Amino acid sequence: SIHIPAYDLTPSTIGFGNGNTRIITRALELRCDPTDALIIKKLITRISNSSGNNIEFMPAGLVQVLGPEAYKKTLERQNSYLHNYKHFTMFNTTSQQMSAIKSEILKEKSIKRIIRTYNQHTSNKWLIETTTKELNKAQQHIDLIIDQNSGDLAELHDNDHLPMRINPAINHEDFLIHAKKIQDTQEPQQEDTTPITFRSPPQKKGPLVTSYVIPSESYKDIASKTTPTPPKKSSEQIIQPTYTEIDWKKQMAQMKEDIIKNVMKLQKSS
Repeated sequence: SIHIPAYDLTPSTIGFGNGNTRIITRALELRCDPTDALIIKKLITRISNSSGNNIEFMPAGLVQVLGPEAYKKTLERQNSYLHNYKHFTMFNTTSQQMSAIKSEILKEKSIKRIIRTYNQHTSNKWLIETTTKELNKAQQHIDLIIDQNSGDLAELHDNDHLPMRINPAINHEDFLIHAKKIQDTQEPQQEDTTPITFRSPPQKKGPLVTSYVIPSESYKDIASKTTPTPPKKSSEQIIQPTYTEIDWKKQMAQMKEDIIKNVMKLQKSS
């Protein structure tokens, strides 16, 4: 048997660079016990390198091998993914029904992958991942697949459980008529062709950098090593300024007295 050490995945913000060249992104951070860090890095790196896998694993310290520019481009590529990816939900879809239509769904290139949800076994919800530009195309493809296979899909669940894109809670005539009315009153949006540089992630949107949890007993030791040492006081003698402030009032009185004396000498000599 293969023993895989325990680890956690948690949303995190990663940044690199300074000033105008700094790039920030959001990704899933992998945390584990420090003693398991090496084996976890090796396992995830192999998965990331396997063919047909879209995982881009960024172990801590990889920037030293990649170099700053390649590392920044990787973070920028993650931001591009976050800005462009989109997903929608398939409701009322059991595991048997999804297995029957999965291959047909993935034939459409606009659909990137099918993701199970945590409550897939209770409410039978699945996420279909696509891109912002291809969202409508992907949704239309799902509707077509459901329509073409409705008979077979119903038989897989006693004829009363048909997959759908619309939440069953709002799947009634009033909502559908209202939605159609809003769609008819909207003008189509023109595509923006302005090039985008992805230097930051989109607001409130996140899912690939690894880290690990530092044991609590190590905090004091690490803090003592990382706390900056205050600069030593200089032993050099500080020379105090020798400048003396001028008493301008006294100087003016002296100048006035000197002028009077000079005038009196001139009068006597004349």
